Amino acid sequence: MAEEIHRALTEASWLAETVRAVERVARAVGSREGARPEDDPFTRSISLKAEAKGRNEMLEANVRAVLRARGIEAALASADDRALFGVVPAEALMTVALACTGEADFRRRARERLVPSSRHSP
Repeated sequence: MAEEIHRALTEASWLAETVRAVERVARAVGSREGARPEDDPFTRSISLKAEAKGRNEMLEANVRAVLRARGIEAALASADDRALFGVVPAEALMTVALACTGEADFRRRARERLVPSSRHSP
């Protein structure tokens, strides 16, 4: 276990194997100390990220379905496109999907609806 901890703390970026090792160590220490997984900020953080990713994927699928139903085929495959699903409110994206005239128009309208905290200053 000590080798796993050392390796985890000295890696430049964590691999999936490292995350699993840290989780194992955390569970072992937690059970000894009486802590639950939800008490750990690291575990909570991973859970929240997974939930957000799932919500974004579901939203993207729903937007694509609306566009497809309207006869608009949209790839929405770039990193910038996928990022929209994390920073534009779901209601706004659905409104845009119902109003746009095509893929480029969808992107333009969606970017106009970015939440204020995600806008970059010029």
